[in-house]
Amino acid sequence: MRGSDGSLENRYTWKIGIELASSRQLSTNKPVLKNDVIADLCTGGRYFVQNVFRAGPKDRVWAMMPDTVIQTWPLRALSEIELDELRKKASYISNASSQPLGDMVFA
Repeated sequence: MRGSDGSLENRYTWKIGIELASSRQLSTNKPVLKNDVIADLCTGGRYFVQNVFRAGPKDRVWAMMPDTVIQTWPLRALSEIELDELRKKASYISNASSQPLGDMVFA
């Protein structure tokens, strides 16, 4: 989720489903908003953003993680056709370093 200049301006602690504390982070080129859907270009997984809020003391594993949390819930995964279309639109090419939750886009 890089900006046109390659920057990642918005950083979040990312919680998926029921998690007390998360060690996962997400960086995007535009703000993530409540009710957004983000998709994993590697696996086709989709996630509904239920809430965006300020991190409390137990929301993140390390204090140095982003102060803003996104709470997401898994949705139905993209079909192979939908995933192929999204990958083309994002100019995504899978390689040896591709991993789940590593390459996300707004869907």
